[in-house]
Amino acid sequence: MLSSDLRPAPPSPNDFAVVRAAQYGTADGAVALLLAGVSVEAGNKAARVAAECGRADTLRALLATGRVDPAAPMYLPPGLAPPGYPSKSEDVFLLWSAATNGYVDTLAALLEHGKLNPAGDDNHPLRSALRNGHPGCVQLLLDDPRVAPSAAMRVTCKVTPSTEAAWGVFYVHPRVASSLACDMMEHVGASEAAHTAAVAARHAAGLECAWL
Repeated sequence: MLSSDLRPAPPSPNDFAVVRAAQYGTADGAVALLLAGVSVEAGNKAARVAAECGRADTLRALLATGRVDPAAPMYLPPGLAPPGYPSKSEDVFLLWSAATNGYVDTLAALLEHGKLNPAGDDNHPLRSALRNGHPGCVQLLLDDPRVAPSAAMRVTCKVTPSTEAAWGVFYVHPRVASSLACDMMEHVGASEAAHTAAVAARHAAGLECAWL
């Protein structure tokens, strides 16, 4: 007779251990536990925790085993989701975690892996990097040919020195059209100093600038 209990089996001690190892950046220990046979969900959670904590080396080691799916969907009910959480169940959660926290090395590890779509959920990783003021992450994402900022992309954020620095990278990137840069600058409400600096930087780089 089949059991009617459909609850998943309780996590093993190794399941807890691999997540803890990822949290504290113990790459060799996390990989050893993963290869020892932890559950699929525990391996995926370890990758998520490594991304959230900026453990780039551990994340690379976990991804290299081939036993972690960085694109595994992770859904949280609206009441439990943190601010800025991706609205769609696309494969952007790990990228969003790295971009939101400014973990450039971790973001690079995820982009190198190749399986994730950095333009997913309407360029959510890029929007998060801009909103939270992380210039290095903005640069890294714009340098990826899969990311294509468009006029439909909108970002609401407080204008602070860090966000203006991040937007400064966006405004002068050669893959951002002059008209889009101008439109986004007005939308965010950048300061006059930031506007002047962006104009000068575009000219210095030999880029078109229609907003003098």
